[in-house]
Amino acid sequence: MPLHNLFNKLQAFITTEKVFFKDVSFVFGGKVYVAILSLLLTPIIARLFTPEDYGEFALYNTVVQNLVVVGTLSLPLAVSTVKKEDLETVFNLTITVTLFFSIFFTVSLY
Repeated sequence: MPLHNLFNKLQAFITTEKVFFKDVSFVFGGKVYVAILSLLLTPIIARLFTPEDYGEFALYNTVVQNLVVVGTLSLPLAVSTVKKEDLETVFNLTITVTLFFSIFFTVSLY
């Protein structure tokens, strides 16, 4: 019976929190789309490069992906889940933080 109670609580949460469920599914769907796209494009990219060049590309891609997470503070995810009245503030904050970290990383790498 505890599993049945857990299922009932989960179902009640989903029906009362439709906005939350919609936002989570939107963000999750975007991540799934990116993962599928990268999985489909990997063989094409691997054929275009030599093994050494592909290794450099993979290293560069990994570094850039990690810097994007740090540089944007994952604020673009907040844009999809924020209330309409706060959207402009979050969007401006996202742009400001991204520009700051872009300049910071550019100066520190050169």
